[in-house]
Amino acid sequence: MAYNPHSDKKGDWHCEKVLGSGGFGTVRLWKHKKNNELLALKECRLMLDDKNKRRWNTEIAIMQRLDHTNVVKAIKVPDVLQSNDGDIPHLGMEYCSGGDLRHLLNSAENCCGLKENMVRDIILQITSGIEYLHSKRIIHRDLKPENIVLQNLKQNKIQYKIIDLGYAKALDDGSVCSSFVGTLQYLAPELFSSKEYTRTVDYWSFGTVVFECIVGFRPFLSMLQPAKWHGIVKKKSSEHICVFFDMNGQPQFSSTLPNPNYLCQPFKENIEKWLRLLLEWIPRKRGGKMDEITKQPLVFSRIDLILHQKIAHIYCIHTNTLLSYVVSGNKSMQSFQEQLTKDTGIPIEKQELLFPSGASIDPRQPSLHLASQQLDGRENIVFLFVRSGDQTINTDIHLPELVQCL
Repeated sequence: MAYNPHSDKKGDWHCEKVLGSGGFGTVRLWKHKKNNELLALKECRLMLDDKNKRRWNTEIAIMQRLDHTNVVKAIKVPDVLQSNDGDIPHLGMEYCSGGDLRHLLNSAENCCGLKENMVRDIILQITSGIEYLHSKRIIHRDLKPENIVLQNLKQNKIQYKIIDLGYAKALDDGSVCSSFVGTLQYLAPELFSSKEYTRTVDYWSFGTVVFECIVGFRPFLSMLQPAKWHGIVKKKSSEHICVFFDMNGQPQFSSTLPNPNYLCQPFKENIEKWLRLLLEWIPRKRGGKMDEITKQPLVFSRIDLILHQKIAHIYCIHTNTLLSYVVSGNKSMQSFQEQLTKDTGIPIEKQELLFPSGASIDPRQPSLHLASQQLDGRENIVFLFVRSGDQTINTDIHLPELVQCL
């Protein structure tokens, strides 16, 4: 059935607005005038051939059998809103009020990437959604910021959900695919050469999304055409997670995340190692081996460990620097303060550590309690003063190379 922008009332349902439009369909928000129920309705707006009809119906069939908090849920379409064309039914979905991840990344305040707590939430939730899809033997094949939506919850919490399974593929055991699908900037390299591929294409796409969330741009020369892109990026090693042009126009390969970004040093180093698993050029190596204990690919088991680490953030007033450390119940405050002495030059007897409330740290507690104080769901910063000493702040600023060049 062709899309009719003027059919905005059907029975007790009223069309509120158009949420988005893709290659095949338009998603509109419908609201029930009596109970205020909301429904995101994906309607086909094109005349489809048999192949694309099958793809449309496959998406609906896949959506209807999935149930996970990080995958948009399918909702039964009321008869009054259903298509008149039995071959091309509408797809009803839960409405996510926060828009998509692309809109968030395009905000001016996020031009250099998202804050660490948001990056953590996105990784945690979308990894869970991908793992669920793969457990159901489904690969998404088109992971990108436009296909991750935000559901606003209470207390300023956000739930991230995967949408648009129009390119999703159900896999039989050991099966591979060979069709060229997805969005070019996020495609795994094997798709450019029409090679067979497996679920590891989702790892590459998600690694690209995570990198963009952290620094505000994609890792591998996204402005280039596929043929030139492939010729340059294929030269990267397993350690490289970024390729960029230097000031002389020559490609440079990097194994670290570029600055600026909002990640603390321990988390940044761990995420760099994890991204190497996702952005591995060779498909059979991508994602790492199966973890013998968890029976998960290493890419999933390792991120669980990274996200559950507790980190203490220490702001040293004397040096005007922020220091971050992984802490645990096994590490004493004595050994923690010895590390602070090594990094700041401040002897233990002159260290005054205060929580934002003004409360002093308890030296009898393990160092873990430095990360246990919470503020709006985020770890607090502990302030380090020099006891009875000079509190002069160091204001020396090192300018990055490109800023110096400008």
